[in-house]
Amino acid sequence: MDVELLNTNLRAIVTEIVSLLVQHIEDEILIEMNRPKRIWERNWIARRNERGASSNLLMELCEEDPVEYKYALRMSEPSFLFLLDKITPAVQRSDTFMRCALPAKLKLEIVLYMLANGTSLRTLSHMFRTSKASISTMIPEVCDAIYEALEDYIQSVWYMPVLLLTYPALAVSESEVQAVTRLEQVAVAVERIEQAIARMELNGDQNGR
Repeated sequence: MDVELLNTNLRAIVTEIVSLLVQHIEDEILIEMNRPKRIWERNWIARRNERGASSNLLMELCEEDPVEYKYALRMSEPSFLFLLDKITPAVQRSDTFMRCALPAKLKLEIVLYMLANGTSLRTLSHMFRTSKASISTMIPEVCDAIYEALEDYIQSVWYMPVLLLTYPALAVSESEVQAVTRLEQVAVAVERIEQAIARMELNGDQNGR
């Protein structure tokens, strides 16, 4: 076969392949453009910073009614800030190109409110304008961080008998029961943060003398 004819045939084949690839890419782009856009964040959730409980209700309680603030989170603002400082390195994530990471402060408020009041995920989602999926992910994350930060102040209390009597459906597996038990232990630890901070401050004053 003549070399020039061979090269001509090869160029024709390559041109056809490139044309098919370009057509395929154009079709894919058209399909993607016509595909319904995925909703990354609901509109009411997007207004979290302006209207969520973290930016409004809890801030108002903190400034105007410290007693109710303490009922809401089961601790005073100084204790909250102390705990927030302890767990932030463990729970704060970096922003991505697609979205901003949830602040450690918001995560801690949501989990403490749940521990203090037994609030459902849906109610927490509505109050704090945060998705239920995000809340369900942050609960074990924050509880583990609290557990690690306050391990010295956590009493070794075994809650399994009470849990099994009160919530028999929780006893699906040993790991799930242990997870709930840890939540109960965290609740005990949260109750004792005030005393722990007081002891630390007392020790600091004594050492400073």
